[in-house]
Amino acid sequence: MVKVEFLFWEGCSSRDRALERLKKVLDELNVKYEIEIIEVKTEEDAQRLKFPGSPTIRINGEDIQPETAKPPYSLSCRTYIINGRFLPLPGEEYLRERIKEIINDIG
Repeated sequence: MVKVEFLFWEGCSSRDRALERLKKVLDELNVKYEIEIIEVKTEEDAQRLKFPGSPTIRINGEDIQPETAKPPYSLSCRTYIINGRFLPLPGEEYLRERIKEIINDIG
């Protein structure tokens, strides 16, 4: 069973699309998963959860893009860097590749 954490801040509009993409890719990969949806409400929560912005996706505790998951942690929208482009959420192909990499590294 793969543990998925989906962290978001209400102030970012990309969360719904990101969650839909994530679930779609997990289902397409036939991954058995348990998803925990975590709303980050305060700056204190952001620090405690090491929240680099919304949306943040972790697979078995590993951020899908660790290079952009560094401090400062805050209530903010996240930027993913994919193929040299700055994006508000990861695309399906990126999610697919990262999920497969993370799962294969562990199991």
